[in-house]
Amino acid sequence: MSLIGLFNILDLNKNGELSRSELHESARRMGWNWNEAPVFAVLDLLTIPKPVSKDDFIAYMTQIIEDPHGPYGKVLLNSQQCLSLTFDFAL
Repeated sequence: MSLIGLFNILDLNKNGELSRSELHESARRMGWNWNEAPVFAVLDLLTIPKPVSKDDFIAYMTQIIEDPHGPYGKVLLNSQQCLSLTFDFAL
């Protein structure tokens, strides 16, 4: 399956963006389980601040595929920087 095909399956409302709720529902419908859990966890994290566009999804998934550390590599490290800009974690 191509990344565009996967995005199109996950994008339930076909608006060109993947929201956190769409990700959860489409992963459930596709029967994702332990094998997909690392990718699901990273995508879930990336959809917290805002829905992910098709282009961003493809870029993230390409990073995951090409990184020797997979979902635990650069895409995860970059997501922490993105989230720190989005949320104020001041105590």
